[in-house]
Amino acid sequence: MISYKYSINEFLHFVEGKTVVEAILLAQQEAGSAEAITRGGRRGAPAARAAGCDSYAADLKGFIFFLSNGIKPAGVYDGTYHSFISTAHKLVGIDEERLRKLESGSSRA
Repeated sequence: MISYKYSINEFLHFVEGKTVVEAILLAQQEAGSAEAITRGGRRGAPAARAAGCDSYAADLKGFIFFLSNGIKPAGVYDGTYHSFISTAHKLVGIDEERLRKLESGSSRA
């Protein structure tokens, strides 16, 4: 796991400077790891859920959706969404025009 604190901001900082494809792949792996930790019957799963691992996995999936579709994912808080946009500016190969549209509030970039 990249963030053992289940911090989306720590993960986003880690992927800065990577390509969009690399960021998506890392987020998919991280989300899978986070979900595996919280599976029922696994030792430590209740503690991981209480520590926020479930919401961390949901935020990672939101980040994947954002990078893949260019729109704000449902259920993602505005602060987290703005962190997605900020991180996207630091990814290699991102469409800057699409990001400007997202920042201006356009629903579809």
